[in-house]
Amino acid sequence: MNKYFKLLIEINIFKKLTIKLVKKFTKFYETIQTFRNKNDPSLWLSLGENCLSDSILQRSNLKSYSSLYGSARSNIDYNIEIQNKNFKDLLNKDQTVYGYVNWKEVLRSRLYNRSDNIFHDLHCNGFEFTHHDWVKNEKFVQTFERRILRTQKSIGHKNFIFLYHHRYTEKSNIDLLRQKLNTFREIFEKNNKHCHIILFYQHKISNIDERNLVLKNVDHKIIEFVFHTQYIWEGDDQDIFWARNDNDLIEDMIQKSKDIIFNQ
Repeated sequence: MNKYFKLLIEINIFKKLTIKLVKKFTKFYETIQTFRNKNDPSLWLSLGENCLSDSILQRSNLKSYSSLYGSARSNIDYNIEIQNKNFKDLLNKDQTVYGYVNWKEVLRSRLYNRSDNIFHDLHCNGFEFTHHDWVKNEKFVQTFERRILRTQKSIGHKNFIFLYHHRYTEKSNIDLLRQKLNTFREIFEKNNKHCHIILFYQHKISNIDERNLVLKNVDHKIIEFVFHTQYIWEGDDQDIFWARNDNDLIEDMIQKSKDIIFNQ
């Protein structure tokens, strides 16, 4: 019996070590791929509304680098105002306030907090630095300054492709949202460079046979997709939270987007 338990312990240790090695190798590979992507003529960046877009670009080996919006909780109204005001006082600690999400304290801007009532409630509390409290840890200030400078210096020199995940609710107004995305897009179209925005959101289904991806619209370089899925990308199940359970549909979205963008 002791030998049996000892064997189980050794197997468990081996599994844990294997998982750690796989994660480290995956992270290393993604880092190398991101470094290579920086030199591409087109930059692939996350535009929010949360971290999912950044994760999708990362695991699709398309992510050029971490954008200001990639690790934030925001909406396109905040992002437009931030760009138009040239990031003024975004990193001013006197213009911040703390809030809570699932009992976790998060840092938010109280300056960039105005938006139309078409977004999920979680995305209407001010531009949120979900994972980087730069007030308590000043090294994050430099992190955001680098991200901002890197993107701003590329305007007029690179093509941009943004991935934008909209959390669909009964308040959503997709026509108005597309107009706003076009407003944002125009900021990045300088010196004959192009900007595309891939908009995607979910409709929940009850019948698995209805599960699919729909290319809803292509208008003024806004490419709109609807995911008809059984599970909304939220909750404690990490495969669902990060949409890994729908990765086949996500891969389809990415490929269709490439076909549209690079064959125009």
